[in-house]
Amino acid sequence: MQVHLIEGIIDEVDSTVHVSWVQPRVLGIPQVKALRERLDSWVGKVHTTLLSIEAETPDLVAA
Repeated sequence: MQVHLIEGIIDEVDSTVHVSWVQPRVLGIPQVKALRERLDSWVGKVHTTLLSIEAETPDLVAA
């Protein structure tokens, strides 16, 4: 967002990101597949981190 590649709103309370605009760019199928793999990996790491935090701080994290 800082370099104006996307526009949107990050809602930290609801843990959501709303993207309203993306800088156009043409990607080939191999590039899209590589991007998906990177995003899937990132999502997995974020989920693992969340589980770790919840396990370490059960009294601080509301379910």
